[in-house]
Amino acid sequence: MFNVKIIGPEQWANSGSMLNTMTVVAGAARLYTVVVYNTTGGTPGTDVYIQVFDSSAPPGNGSTPGTPVMAFRVGGDSQGALDMGIGGRAMRLGICVVVTSGPPSELGAIAIAGQCLIDVGYRKGGTML
Repeated sequence: MFNVKIIGPEQWANSGSMLNTMTVVAGAARLYTVVVYNTTGGTPGTDVYIQVFDSSAPPGNGSTPGTPVMAFRVGGDSQGALDMGIGGRAMRLGICVVVTSGPPSELGAIAIAGQCLIDVGYRKGGTML
């Protein structure tokens, strides 16, 4: 008899529609993956930056919320993904995803609404695998 423990996402949060911010979960959680589809088309200058915060609520439009725990760029009319591996990443306060028109060093205004489809794989609770 084998004792098997499944490691990885237990839950998936799906935006269901195009968004520019998404609160995945408030409270301790373990982040495994973020997948984003940028629907802006392939014209120059339509890249977006996906920023993931250890927070229970997304930062306000144009605010300076602090440094995201991770960020990546997604080109226009493209899909991008961030995989945190088999162990995931512990998030103390929650998981929030924000889509911006600039890199993390200049949060500026949040990108226009209705721009990205977002899927996030996570597990509730802080330290468990």
